[in-house]
Amino acid sequence: MVYNDCLATFLQNYKKEEIKELNKQLNRFRLIHQCPEGRKEFDLSDPQQIRREKPLRDDGNISGAQKFEGEDLQFKERLKQQRQAVQDWLSQQIMEKKAELENEIKEKELWELKMLELDHKAQELQQLQKEYKKSMEKATRDYNIALAQEQAQLRNQIKQKEHNENYKELHNSFYGDFLTENPQTARSSFGPHRVIPNRWKGMSPEQKEEVRKGQLEQMEEKMRQINIEANFEKDWQHIWLAQGKHQQLYDHIALRQKRNELMNLQEENKRLAEEQKAREKYQNHVVYKNAVTGDYFLQFNTTSR
Repeated sequence: MVYNDCLATFLQNYKKEEIKELNKQLNRFRLIHQCPEGRKEFDLSDPQQIRREKPLRDDGNISGAQKFEGEDLQFKERLKQQRQAVQDWLSQQIMEKKAELENEIKEKELWELKMLELDHKAQELQQLQKEYKKSMEKATRDYNIALAQEQAQLRNQIKQKEHNENYKELHNSFYGDFLTENPQTARSSFGPHRVIPNRWKGMSPEQKEEVRKGQLEQMEEKMRQINIEANFEKDWQHIWLAQGKHQQLYDHIALRQKRNELMNLQEENKRLAEEQKAREKYQNHVVYKNAVTGDYFLQFNTTSR
């Protein structure tokens, strides 16, 4: 990749230089062979044409007539100039063709020289690439050897470390608190009454006796609490029975009073009904015994009032 990159860069620079040289030659050719004075139609736009013209008749009589109608005084000169122009144009073409051939030969020689130079540089780059490849292979080989030695040393260290760790693990397991069942390892840092479950090996006889005493005390306390609750429930039963009897007596008295009130109300309604019947009888037979005649109605609307 480095070789290809160098070769591509060199070819690109060579191409730029070649285009630059061609542009220089083109500008030089335009400056020498394509100037405005060398054009065929330059005489039509020559700003100095009038100054350069000579009199049509060079007879010393400038004030006389120079040209008559239909007369072509410059025919011979123009024909001569045309022949000379054709000859110059042919000579110029021959020279240009010759110069073009010479330029092609020179360009071909330059191209061959450049190709030889490129081949020489390519050979140098290939040689440099081979040397670089050899040096890289040697460096890689040395690095792989050093890396293999380092890995072997690291494996030995890891193996020795594992051996030491296994020996320590066996020693700690054999003489550790797990196999010796040390009760001190089960103590928790949160309090003396708490233990670590995964390290606890069971209670000691003193702890079991203490737990048994606590259970007996709890049983006695439970029995005492049950007796107190039974006596309390018995007292409440007596109270509820007494309240039930009082409530029944109160309901009986209230029912009796309600029955008496209903009887009194019935007697009062009966008395009021008899009084109403007597009042209606008196009004119908004593107060309203006379019937109303037509004279009673004729007395209304008889005055202005």
